[in-house]
Amino acid sequence: MFALCGCRDVSSDGVESVSIDCSSKQSCKLSDYFNLVGVCPLETLSDNLMGYITKFEIYNSDYYLLDFANNCVFQYGANGTFKRKICKIGRGPDEYLRIIDFKVNEDGIYLLDYSQHSILHYGHDIKLQEKICLDMAPSEFQFAGESLMVYSERNYSKDDYYFYRVLMDGTIIEPYIKRKLLSQEKYNIQGSNVFCFGEDSLFMPRYSNYIYSLGRGKVVYKLDFKDKTFPEEQLHIEDYDIYGDEFPYIVRENIYQNGNHLLVSYFDGRIRHFALYDTDKKDVVFNGLFKNDLIPGFRFFPQWQKGKYLIDCIDSYSFIEGFPELKDTMTQLKNIKDTDNPILVIYEMK
Repeated sequence: MFALCGCRDVSSDGVESVSIDCSSKQSCKLSDYFNLVGVCPLETLSDNLMGYITKFEIYNSDYYLLDFANNCVFQYGANGTFKRKICKIGRGPDEYLRIIDFKVNEDGIYLLDYSQHSILHYGHDIKLQEKICLDMAPSEFQFAGESLMVYSERNYSKDDYYFYRVLMDGTIIEPYIKRKLLSQEKYNIQGSNVFCFGEDSLFMPRYSNYIYSLGRGKVVYKLDFKDKTFPEEQLHIEDYDIYGDEFPYIVRENIYQNGNHLLVSYFDGRIRHFALYDTDKKDVVFNGLFKNDLIPGFRFFPQWQKGKYLIDCIDSYSFIEGFPELKDTMTQLKNIKDTDNPILVIYEMK
């Protein structure tokens, strides 16, 4: 078993530098790199009103969404038809207090309970199969073969790491990436991914410029934004508004991978940009803004990747207020109201 140490101690040997020049940006059509799979309004009923969606999964063509506001998971069919709400809040042996992440596979549904530092594994009949107790403050997790990778946003222990690989009984196999003395109390990029498991199993702490490979056991990419590179080892991020116009650095948002491409989304000021890195050519082949010609006039804001699909989720109020001209031109959204459940927009990476 290998151990990945803190970024400042990692050798640069074999690390690819992904050089992104923010002074030279382009614009191109979204259809050059993506296909539109579909727009799916989620069915609204009196007993399934959703609040703040933070996580998304696809299993057997069904959509699963974690509603942080309601502290439960909603399941929908591929056409947006409501199927059920998974909600077991409480202090009983098969209940949870606060879900912050979840996964779905053939064995059932796994809910990460931050308050109780545990993962509850339910069968698809929502009967508890096991409870995995964790010896850290968990924020997110991902399956890694027969084990789990657990991300800890803040742990406050003497042996403080960002990532832990654990067995399915909760036993820690190995910690990864020693935590830096960097406050994350005030600023957290909501929705930014720390796992990108596709052709390669990539993981990265929030705010970090380094991308690690679990399979290769080392740092594989370093994001280089030139003079705007976030100085993660010196900067006290709590002193800044990272979305403000006065913030002089680039902060990575999400990483997506498909075949020989890495797609990096990042904020330069208050504007989201994208850089597409070709891992074969070892070069950034696009950097700038995508013009959404697949849904003209609409945003391009993917929040999750599932296989080759990128998923955007927008609440109905924001859609009607932000894109009123689209409501009457999209047949499936003509009757939508601002109190209805969110809308999924699904793209496919070419």
